[in-house]
Amino acid sequence: MNLDLIIGGMPRGGTSAIADLFNCSDNAYCYYGETHWVPLMMEFALHGPAPSTSLKQMSEILLHENKHVLIEMMRYAIKLGSADEKILIFDDADIPVISEQIMAFVASGLYGAELLKAVLGVMRQHLSDKTGKQFIGEKTPSNVFGFAKFGTVGADRALMIIREPFSVIRSMRKRTEQSEDIYANPFRENIWPLIGHWIEYADAMLTADNFSNTKVVRYEDHLSGDIENVMELVNWSGLQDKTGPLSRIEQEKMARHFKQTVPAQVSFENLGFFSKEAALVWYLTHAFRKDFDYQGDFFSSRLGLTPTFDTSSISLENAIIPLSGFIHTSLDPNTNDPFWLKESGFLAITAQKGFKQANCQTFFTFPERLRDEYCPIDLKFYDAYAGHSGLKDANAIGHVQLNRNDSEGPQIAIDLRQCTPVLETTDGDIFLIKYTSSLSFRPFLQPVQPDLESVRNFIPEYSTGRDRQEYSFMMHSFSFTD
Repeated sequence: MNLDLIIGGMPRGGTSAIADLFNCSDNAYCYYGETHWVPLMMEFALHGPAPSTSLKQMSEILLHENKHVLIEMMRYAIKLGSADEKILIFDDADIPVISEQIMAFVASGLYGAELLKAVLGVMRQHLSDKTGKQFIGEKTPSNVFGFAKFGTVGADRALMIIREPFSVIRSMRKRTEQSEDIYANPFRENIWPLIGHWIEYADAMLTADNFSNTKVVRYEDHLSGDIENVMELVNWSGLQDKTGPLSRIEQEKMARHFKQTVPAQVSFENLGFFSKEAALVWYLTHAFRKDFDYQGDFFSSRLGLTPTFDTSSISLENAIIPLSGFIHTSLDPNTNDPFWLKESGFLAITAQKGFKQANCQTFFTFPERLRDEYCPIDLKFYDAYAGHSGLKDANAIGHVQLNRNDSEGPQIAIDLRQCTPVLETTDGDIFLIKYTSSLSFRPFLQPVQPDLESVRNFIPEYSTGRDRQEYSFMMHSFSFTD
């Protein structure tokens, strides 16, 4: 039986608050503690059945992840005071039972959308048994990447929560203030990857919104507790179709759940952003903000902010900067250090005046059997300034192809003359680029591992048979030409 509702959205973007809204109904339960099952199943078996040689390791990973996510993270959140004890509904005895049920579907050869539907059925069964509620939902922010590929992924409806980028990044940074909070590690980055987080999730939501029974809502539109906004969301969710009309008490409880005053801000600096950081956030997110109507009027009327920026003091070097979908090759990365690409992601290119082309060399470590099956492997780059619309049909501004017998990675040339800068300064220009690779892989899923010696030079922590990271090409040896 399907989940009634599945929720994803922007990390630190209000997904928990929206999910908990449904718990104001006496006959509904939405688990906002996060299971991470959708992204984990996509890791195990996205495009085909999980290899039999990896099943034992997958079982160990699943057992560990379920204990970590369903028990340990919840206890930690309760200890910090960021979650109520009611969120801890699973116990240690549940973990092996749940993990065994999920692994049975993985081992049966299910993959992609069918695997997700089966696993979400397990989720519904356990949440229903634990709570006795009729309407069952779940929330994990990274569910949106499943929505972008498969729509509702086996739920009746998929809800996505977006929030403007300044508040999201501010909340990410706030989370890192507790040094012992290991779950905040993804946010312990400089401003560029934090912007990349926002862009990556926004892009996935725009893709997912093309499927039926999916919906994107702005978190800010529900902060006032306006009952009309709340009931519009409730009606779309199908809650009342399943449980009957909400009582007046339940509706008032839902309205109170959100009612709060959003304080006016004096400036972006008041939100914790240096002048250059604020400008980078504003201009790099522009192409996606406009699709959610996060324009100047929104910031002035909702937050009391005037989005004007002095960019004359921003100095730029020639650099290719990874924003999302990448893996550092160094524990202390610097500008223009080599980095691995995943299947897709975003880059920022900063080019001084007069430079018209960005170049780099690629390195690859695709296993032999994947090269035999999938070559030629394409790596393409697109100008993302226009945002999501039309990107798939756009002409690539850079394209390389890896053939079966190539011994070295091809050189990339990205023609900046075909790009529109997201920001022009007296010193140079900044471009937003999306990349896609036609193939990526995870070493732990390969029966024969890639060449360990060649990879060790670039990934010190690379471990044969244990690396769960996703790889396609590595970019290195950057240069710019005029």
